[in-house]
Order: sequence, then structure tokens, then C-alpha cells
Amino acid sequence: MVDMMSSMRDADRAELIATGVPLDVGMEFTFRTAVEAYAGFADGKLVCVFGVSYINRIANSVAPWNIATDLINRYQFQFARRNKSMIMSWKNKYSIMRNYVHANNKLSIKWLGWLGFTIHEAKPMFRYGELFHEFTMRGN
Repeated sequence: MVDMMSSMRDADRAELIATGVPLDVGMEFTFRTAVEAYAGFADGKLVCVFGVSYINRIANSVAPWNIATDLINRYQFQFARRNKSMIMSWKNKYSIMRNYVHANNKLSIKWLGWLGFTIHEAKPMFRYGELFHEFTMRGN
């Protein structure tokens, strides 16, 4: 976790800060509540961590999440291809996926749209009232 905190992308760091939760607390919570969690490596270096956490077990709804390092830019095509198949797997497993993305995180918003998520209108959220888009995808 410490390596990820020191090397995460600026956009991911800004998004976590915008929630008003301290970085270490937010990352620990994310990893601790994960139902599925994975780390992506390339050439022996950490590129990203990603997974899903339950929102509601009875409704079988989960929050997908991804935190990347700047290396994601170098390996974006490999990551995108593998990530799309993972999202399709989750779509078959969970009834709904939903989470929030900071309105300034344009690259992530574009990526989420490419993956097939519906991006909803940005609304002020969390501690500082910053704009976030909810993104959702229904399961099969």
C-alpha cells in the first residue's frame, strides 16, 4: 500500500483528496473492504491496483475501483484490453456496479465510458462538495 501511495497518478491522488478522506485511510478502507482485488504489474513494476467492494451484499451491488501509477500511460492498451474482460466478468457476477469519479478526472471518465458504464451528471459530493459523476452498469 505504501508504494502505491507514493507513486499513484496525480489524477487519482486528487480524486481521493477531493473526497475529504485522508489518503492512507481511504486506501486502507478500499483494500480492507474489497471482495476482489488485483494488482497489475509490467516489467516487474506496479502499474495499478483494482477491484470491487460490496455496496450491498443482499442486492449483489458492488463499487468498482482502480488506482494507477503513471506507468498506466505506458501500458494503457494492455491494461484496457484486460480490464474490459474483467468488467465483463463482473457484469456476469454482480447485479449492479456503481461508484463515483471526480469531474476533473477526464481520462478516467473517458475510460469508464469506453468500458460501457453510464456516466451520470456531475453533482457536488463528499466533504468538500466537489463535483463527482456517478457511473453505473447493470449486470446480465
